[in-house]
Amino acid sequence: MKILTRFSLVVLVVVLFWSCGETKVIRVSEAGAKFTEFPDSCGIAMKKVIDVPGIITGMCLADSTLFMLNSKHGREGRSLYNYYLGSDSLSLGYVTRGRGPGEVLGANSICLAGGKLWMFDITLEKFLVSRESVIDAMPDKAGMFAEVRLEKDRNVYALVAVLNDSAFVSSANLTSPFKVTKVNMGATPTVSHFGEYHGEVDSSYVGGLKKAFNALPFAHPSGEKLVLAYTNTDVIEIYDTQKERRLVAIHGPDNITLDFEQKQKFARAFIRDDKDDIRTFEGGAVTEEYIYLIYSGKPLRYMSNGRRLLNLGGKSILVYDWEGNPVKKFLLDKQVVSISVSQNDEMLYAFDVNEGCLVKADIKMQGI
Repeated sequence: MKILTRFSLVVLVVVLFWSCGETKVIRVSEAGAKFTEFPDSCGIAMKKVIDVPGIITGMCLADSTLFMLNSKHGREGRSLYNYYLGSDSLSLGYVTRGRGPGEVLGANSICLAGGKLWMFDITLEKFLVSRESVIDAMPDKAGMFAEVRLEKDRNVYALVAVLNDSAFVSSANLTSPFKVTKVNMGATPTVSHFGEYHGEVDSSYVGGLKKAFNALPFAHPSGEKLVLAYTNTDVIEIYDTQKERRLVAIHGPDNITLDFEQKQKFARAFIRDDKDDIRTFEGGAVTEEYIYLIYSGKPLRYMSNGRRLLNLGGKSILVYDWEGNPVKKFLLDKQVVSISVSQNDEMLYAFDVNEGCLVKADIKMQGI
C-alpha cells in the first residue's frame, strides 16, 4: 500500500509539473493584409508528357531543358534527370549516391542561379554547381559539377535558395531564432540573420520553432527578392535580400491561425505545430513576374499509431505577383508535388505523384 501511495504521489507531481509549464504565444507573422478570394480562378487539364522514375521533388526549366530532382532514387539510383523539350526525350539518370566528388547523399533542392544549375545536399552540407552554362551542361559529361562546401560552423541549413553565384539564403537554419539566414560565400564568408517572429521566443528550442514555422524559400531570378511560403499556415512574406528587410506579408485565402503555442516542459521548450491540422503550401516556382505556389489546404493524415503522414502536394496553384498581390488560382485535375514554369509564364510543368509522370498545361499568364 505504501509503495502504491508513493507511486501515486510521484505520478501526481509529474503531472502537475508537466501541466503547469508557462505557455507563450508566438505569431509567425504580422500579416499586413488578408484576403479570401483570388481575382481570377480557372480549372486546367494537365497533359501527360512522359513517365519519370521515383518521385520528383524539385524541377527547374532552362531554355529547352527541364532539370528534375529525384529524391526517391534508391541506394544505387540517380538523383537528376533531364527532359529535353525539343526532342520530347528523357535522359538517363545522373549524379550518383555517395560521399565522393560529384556525389550526393541528401540532395533536397535544385535551382538556377548565374546561368548554372545548383543542387543542395543537406547531409553533406555542400552544393554541386554545374561548371558550364546549364544550356551546355549535358549529363554525359564527366566532372560536370564543381563542389562548394559550407563552412563548418554552428549554422545548420535545411531549406535554401541561391541568390547568385556567391550567396544563398536559408529559411531553416536550425540554430538561428530568425526566419532568414543569408550567407555570402566569398573569400571571407559572412553570415547575417533577419526576419523576426512576434512574441517572446525561447531560443533553447529553435528546432521546434522552425518545425512549426516551416517556410519554403524561393528567390526572384535577380536574387534581389525572396518569398517565404509557410507550410502550416497560409501566409507568404516577401523580403528584400539586399536591405535584409520584409517588404510585405499577405494572409489567405483560408486565413489559418498565425499563432502557435510555446510551452515549457521539464525545462525544455516545444511548439505545437498541429493547431489547425492543415497543410498549406507544398512547393512552388518563380519567374520574373510571378510567384507560383502549390497549395494543399487539406488536413494532415495520421497513421493508427498517431504518427503524421504528410500530404503529398496539392491540386491548386496560387499565383501572386512580386508585390504580394493575389493574381490567380489554378484548379488542377492532378495531384502534383513539384512544378516549374517557363519564364514567359505560358507553360506549366509538374510531377503527377499518383501516376508517376511529368505533366504539362498551357497557362497564358501574360496580359492578366
